[in-house]
Amino acid sequence: MCLAAGAAASAAVFLVLYKAAQAHAPRGDVVAAMLLASAGFNSAMALVRERGRLALGRTGRRTVLALAVGTLVGNVAVAESLGRIEPAITSVLMQTQVLFVALLARVALGEPITRRFVVGVAVAFLGVAVMRAPLEGSVGISLPGVLYALAAAAGFGAMQVVTRKVISRIRPVPVNAARLWLATGVLLLAPGRVESLATMPPQGWALAVGAAACGPFVSRLLLMAAVRDIPASQSVLFGLISPVLAFGLAWVLLGSVPTHRELAGGLIVLIGVAIPIHEAWRDAASPAPPT
Repeated sequence: MCLAAGAAASAAVFLVLYKAAQAHAPRGDVVAAMLLASAGFNSAMALVRERGRLALGRTGRRTVLALAVGTLVGNVAVAESLGRIEPAITSVLMQTQVLFVALLARVALGEPITRRFVVGVAVAFLGVAVMRAPLEGSVGISLPGVLYALAAAAGFGAMQVVTRKVISRIRPVPVNAARLWLATGVLLLAPGRVESLATMPPQGWALAVGAAACGPFVSRLLLMAAVRDIPASQSVLFGLISPVLAFGLAWVLLGSVPTHRELAGGLIVLIGVAIPIHEAWRDAASPAPPT
């Protein structure tokens, strides 16, 4: 759980840096630069940790392909959604990743969906809606935009379930590096992408590299480690606190004071996340039945 919480905290820093980078470069360039830098970080770590032995094995190669597909689907779908509906609506819809993970993990891994988990997710969703939904009269809704956001949530959620299923049979750092290089390579094939990246200002690159270090590098590796010990649905549930932490960081670092609605929504999110986490801690602390 500490690893999942750390992943959420790192993702919060990622959100702040990613938002700041978008002020200096187009969204597509920021995504490509971020994944490129993250692939470099993971490769460097893999070379040190694995002592140059980067063979993935059969399971590792299959995992790389599956995670690369999830990476591309998630990032492309997010970009398409943001081009059609308000960013706040996309953000709220992306939180349905928790539901996709719970359902996929139930089918693929046999993980139970407890009553407290359902209640906690519902409360957390309410908090996210309060915190991130646009004010009345400013909402722009289109069906394709909504579907793209849901596709992104499904893509990112599937990555966590795949990781949970194979984590004991792969080496996370080389696998994460390989999936990022594969996804980045596909993105760089877009017409004009390389030329556009070459003209990206230094501020944009610096912020994208910082976002890469916190998001696809640190946060993803912590999540991959977390699913060794906790269900995939719980690991993703922790991600709901990332927007809360991001508001706090933006307040401290950027002077962006959160509104009363954002503060109230953040508190509701924390309560929702705490409900199933308390259940997990209680079960872990309970003595095993006599045999």
